[in-house]
Amino acid sequence: MNSAWLHGCGVCLRTAARITSPFRTAEAQAARLHDIEQLGLDAEAPLIAIAGVVLFLLPVFIFLAGSAFAAYYLSGA
Repeated sequence: MNSAWLHGCGVCLRTAARITSPFRTAEAQAARLHDIEQLGLDAEAPLIAIAGVVLFLLPVFIFLAGSAFAAYYLSGA
């Protein structure tokens, strides 16, 4: 009984590690790009900063535009 419980815990932990590994690699890549941008180690540092601003503002713009179109559609104008 105890070995089955340990086997189940091991399977669960291995599955959780496989599921979260893409996020860990994305976090590591983001941290690396942040370091490059902050230290100016690459000629593409300004491009990285601009891409960060665009990726931050894009969802805000999409939400506001969607809200405006939804309000227009729901007003019946």
